[in-house]
Amino acid sequence: MFQLLLYLLKLLAVLVFGAGTIVMLRSAIVHKRKQKDSKTYIVLTVVFAIITLFIWNYDLTESLNSVHVDKEKVTTETTLMLQNYYEDVRKNGLLAEFKYLDSTNDFYWTPPGFSGPINFDSVSKLLRMNTPTFKSVTNVFDSLKISAMAHDSASYNGLIDSRMIDTSGNETHVKLRETGLLIKRKDGWKLLRGKTTVVE
Repeated sequence: MFQLLLYLLKLLAVLVFGAGTIVMLRSAIVHKRKQKDSKTYIVLTVVFAIITLFIWNYDLTESLNSVHVDKEKVTTETTLMLQNYYEDVRKNGLLAEFKYLDSTNDFYWTPPGFSGPINFDSVSKLLRMNTPTFKSVTNVFDSLKISAMAHDSASYNGLIDSRMIDTSGNETHVKLRETGLLIKRKDGWKLLRGKTTVVE
């Protein structure tokens, strides 16, 4: 509803300045035919045309989001979500990840060892395949930087200390670099897309 109102406001502004452009252009033509000074109207026509084009191409939604975003709130919420994410995985295994993944067609991720991103279905198959392999998975952020982009989106970059113990008792300890985009849905913040790589 809010975005519809913004669009209507933008459309109204375009119509007003567009009409102004036409009026100024007609006035310039009339004055020229009467051999009067039409330079003022020509300049005004150009000005109104430029303003009209600017408004039409201006992303009003993005501008208002950047002004009204409560960055501290977004940062707090997303930090808590990421901490809960890894805590759930530690307690309940890899299948706990599904609670934090966006399941729409917009989702994609590049896991460690992959040359390119894979979609939600592929990630789902990978998680279900690896779940029986590991006895425990413990991921902890050594560092985490979050950038609030809007009230419902944020990006993050973190260094992760990852320890995995398989069913035979063998432990794998690696450092991971993870970058991602988070989006806020009706049921909370979700991982939308990103990349996880092993730090050599």
